[in-house]
Amino acid sequence: MRGRTEPETLSWAGRVLNLPMYELPEMAAANGAFLAELEHRLDSKGVRAAGRIAGEAADTQPHVLFTQVCGYPLLKYHGDEYRVLATPHYAMPGCAGSHHRAFVMVRADDAAASLADLRGRVFGCNSLFSNTGMNLPRLSFARIAGGKPFFSSVLVTGAHVASLQRLDEATIDACSIDSVTWGYFRQFGLWPPNDTGSSQRRCRARRCRS
Repeated sequence: MRGRTEPETLSWAGRVLNLPMYELPEMAAANGAFLAELEHRLDSKGVRAAGRIAGEAADTQPHVLFTQVCGYPLLKYHGDEYRVLATPHYAMPGCAGSHHRAFVMVRADDAAASLADLRGRVFGCNSLFSNTGMNLPRLSFARIAGGKPFFSSVLVTGAHVASLQRLDEATIDACSIDSVTWGYFRQFGLWPPNDTGSSQRRCRARRCRS
C-alpha cells in the first residue's frame, strides 16, 4: 500500500502579502486578520509566502506575491506582470457590487453646484496614476472642457487624505475621492477633522454633481 505523501512546499523567498490601499490605523486589525487567514490557506496548499507587510510598501513590486492595487495603473502599466484574482465588494455609499465611484468634492461654503462651475479653478489629485483621483475626473471634465484647458492648475497632493486637507485649507478648490476612502473616513469619524483652530477647518467637504 502506497504511503501518503505530503504536498510539496513552494517557497516564495522574499515575496510578501500586502493590502496597501486602505491601510488606515482603524483598519489594521481587519486587514491583519485577512492577511493572516490568507497566509494560513496558502501554507496549507504548499505555498509559503515570506510574510505580511503593512501599507506603505509599493504594491506592484517583484517582492509582492499578493496585493490590492488600483485598476487603472494595473491595466495600463502592469497588465503583463500581475493576474487579477478577485475584485472586492464594499458596502459603502456609491459602491454597487464590484463597482465604485469617484466623488468630486468641494468645500461646503463653495458656491459651485456642478462640474461646469469649477472651470478655471485649482484641482488637486492624489496621484497621476489614480483611477478615482485622476482618470475618472479627467474623463468627466474632458466632456465639458470643449477641447480647452479646464482648470487654472492641477496639484498632485500624494494621497486622498492630503487632497481633502488641501481642500480644507483652501489651497485647492476641488478634488476627487473614491467612494470607499470617503466611506471609511465618514465611518471612522476621520472627516471632518476635529481641529477647529482654523476657520477653514470649519468648512465641510461636499459632493459636487455632474
